[in-house]
Amino acid sequence: MSANLEFDLISKILKTEDASARAWLITQLEAIPVENVPFYDRWIRIHDPWALECWTDYGYDPSLSQVPPDAHIIPSMVYGKSDIDNGGLHQFFANGTGVMAPEMQQWCQRAGLQQTAEVLREAIAVFGTEFPRSQETRQGFLMEYAKANGTKGVRNSWNPFAELDDRFYKSTEHFDDTADRWLRDVCGISSLHQLPSGITKR
Repeated sequence: MSANLEFDLISKILKTEDASARAWLITQLEAIPVENVPFYDRWIRIHDPWALECWTDYGYDPSLSQVPPDAHIIPSMVYGKSDIDNGGLHQFFANGTGVMAPEMQQWCQRAGLQQTAEVLREAIAVFGTEFPRSQETRQGFLMEYAKANGTKGVRNSWNPFAELDDRFYKSTEHFDDTADRWLRDVCGISSLHQLPSGITKR
């Protein structure tokens, strides 16, 4: 079986506007054993349940999206995790994705990723008692931290999260299985054809 078959079918699904043809392609994808794209990731790619509008400089407001919070936190967690995987917690907090940190921490706690939740809790605490939702404020904090502690070439001195990155990576080894269970058990989605409760079309 071609390693690209999953991606090929997902691409066709996204390009297909005819509802019956789209449903047929989704059925074909469901029949293919997972090789590269886990169930939750297939579902996210097909239905695009992003709700980034819920996060602003003023906090998190799930009412800004029609997608229920339990469903839209999955792609948000994936987005944030990918940023950390790419460049560590320092990059994550310096980027726009850092605004989602408290909700990611809460999701990990609820989903059973206790070690990941603890790493995120420690990382969030670096910013003080009130976590800054503003990217500009977080960047300013990190710049001031580097000025006060930084030594050229010594990562631990300018990066307050240096000791947390490896712990985060190790703690998310079973993320795929956890996200699959969440989608099925908490969101009640057991088929790629399903949309979150209360949503008729995306």
